[in-house]
Amino acid sequence: NGDIYVNRPIFAGSSVGRALRNLIENNTITDLIKDAYVVPANGWEAAGIRLDVDADQNTIQKNTIGRLGSGITWDFFNRTMGIFPENGSDANIIRENVVFDVTEGCYMESSNSTGNNVGNQYLNNVGYDCGRAGLIMMRSDNAIVRNNIFSESITGIYMTDISIANAGNSFSDNLYWIAGATGSTLINRWGV
Repeated sequence: NGDIYVNRPIFAGSSVGRALRNLIENNTITDLIKDAYVVPANGWEAAGIRLDVDADQNTIQKNTIGRLGSGITWDFFNRTMGIFPENGSDANIIRENVVFDVTEGCYMESSNSTGNNVGNQYLNNVGYDCGRAGLIMMRSDNAIVRNNIFSESITGIYMTDISIANAGNSFSDNLYWIAGATGSTLINRWGV
């Protein structure tokens, strides 16, 4: 990441080795902040749990992640995500997690500059006060997104054209709320 300061309490996978069939369970990750010595020109990125190259068939469950970068305004140099499988992290199960108060996305799938993620499952998760979206799907292929609740974000699920064009992404029984929309009422159900 060049000069960008990176804060990742749990990190698995890399270009030098695989992270295969691990269980990441019952962790509480909160209150990651940007210290004054991290100057704006350098940028800052925080992810509570991040998977990278060849982090496959892992289970991430029953974790609580929140208040990552509270008070920081989002831009491409100051980003926080709760759970972030990136760059060819395939066939992972992300279930029964609670993520709140992040700047970019509570859950984020891959990134524009890396390869597709194939076959990840997002099941029974909660995300609120997620900044840009509850789930951001940058390069998703054959993902299953089921029984999740997203609220207090700009959008429930954001998909790029690449994820839309990829085959097999499946959505069912997800709920979305936005504060102030008629007293924080249910605004959408996708895939029901």
